[in-house]
Amino acid sequence: MGNFVALYFDAILPSAFILTLACIVLLLTAFFKHKADGWIYYSTQIGLFVGIGMILRQYWCFPDAVAIAQGRFRLDHFSMLGSLLVLALSFFALFYSRKELIRQQLAIGEYFSLCLFSIVGMLVMATAYHFLTFYIALELMSFPLYILCAYHRGSSKGSEAALKYFVTGALASGFLLYGISLIYGVTHSFSFVDVGLAASHASGGEMVMLLVGIAFILAGLAFKLGLAPFHMWLPDVYEGAPPSVTLFLVGAPKIAVLFLLIRLFQTSFIPLFEHWSEMLYLIAALSLLVGNIAALTQNNLRRMLAYSSISHMGFMLLALAASASAGLSAALFYMISYAIVSLGAFAVITLLNHHKGTVETVSDLAGLSRRHPWLAFIMMMLIFSMAGIPPTVGFVAKLSILLSLLAAGQVAMAVFAVLMSVVGLYYYLRVIKVMYFDEPAKEVVYAPVVSSGSLALVSLTGLFALLLGIFPAELLTYCQTVLTYPLQI
Repeated sequence: MGNFVALYFDAILPSAFILTLACIVLLLTAFFKHKADGWIYYSTQIGLFVGIGMILRQYWCFPDAVAIAQGRFRLDHFSMLGSLLVLALSFFALFYSRKELIRQQLAIGEYFSLCLFSIVGMLVMATAYHFLTFYIALELMSFPLYILCAYHRGSSKGSEAALKYFVTGALASGFLLYGISLIYGVTHSFSFVDVGLAASHASGGEMVMLLVGIAFILAGLAFKLGLAPFHMWLPDVYEGAPPSVTLFLVGAPKIAVLFLLIRLFQTSFIPLFEHWSEMLYLIAALSLLVGNIAALTQNNLRRMLAYSSISHMGFMLLALAASASAGLSAALFYMISYAIVSLGAFAVITLLNHHKGTVETVSDLAGLSRRHPWLAFIMMMLIFSMAGIPPTVGFVAKLSILLSLLAAGQVAMAVFAVLMSVVGLYYYLRVIKVMYFDEPAKEVVYAPVVSSGSLALVSLTGLFALLLGIFPAELLTYCQTVLTYPLQI
């Protein structure tokens, strides 16, 4: 009994610690209001660091996969990596949020507590091995995000974005719940393992019900990721939400949902692979088409990056649809590299915001190479990576997915992905051209004042995009190693 309690405690410790930290931050905000802003910021960042240390300890304590709470959670190297990325990306996003919150005169305490509650949902979701567990964790992650999108009360765009996000999020939750109920009706279980075992013996009407349930669950998760045709909320939220909120949205939440997606489709639904893989290919193709074509016409920088993220999620989904071991490791490598690169790009945009205004359009970047050459160089590396231009990590990530498609015999889909990548080059290279060759308008001429700490942290993302593109072998090998711990039943 004592060993079980110790095992359970060690497994839930990071989530419980972050939940406790969120409650403490909320109490500090209630009792001390703005007087505790500095304490709240530093305690949150230190707390995230401590949480990372707890997860690293789990690598040592749990060398093998362990089922927790009667199979409702699974702790293995895959879930640990997901939790580690969630905390690291959250630390990065919150580091840049403080300056932006002060600039917009927004309350820091409430913002950080909402972010921490959302992070708790992400951590639980990374270890979920049960349909009710993942559903509750997904809602715990989502509700604070709805509030954060409307955090700037004076912004009509923010209120509109939050309303759209909430309505589409509620619709996605309905889809998920309905899909889960259909699967439970057939399998009589919420466990990922038991559902997979029942699916392997399903036939006739049961097979149809399972496929309908999978379709509803996939639609709900596609809403959360902003995949086409369920992407309607994404551009408005990226544009209308405060920059600090957008910075938080592009990293950790996507990682958490993508890790859940891989876990779910490689355990419960793997017996029906040849059926749901067609759904994934269709959604991936639509996302590539809609994301790249819509981004071509965007002048608003954040809307352009929003549409480009739709295409990137579609690219990642292609590897998941291929579903071979090479495809899964390619999908994992792609999602890690894209999350860090996109977070870096939005961090640069946040750093460029000024008391005279924010960077809204692509033309606002005009002349950046002369106002701040190093920041322009970092942005160029990040944009090159998003476009998939060698020698950046984006090129290696896209190449690995294309190779996995060819290995799966999906030649036509690989050719289509290449064509869409060529289309994406136009709007990505346009940003580079504006930064280095266009003259800025007089009203936006100012030299961004960037602290050495902020510059150093954002520089790591640019150097990551470059160096990991030149030396990708270690991360690729690690992704393959993580996936050797069986995700399948």
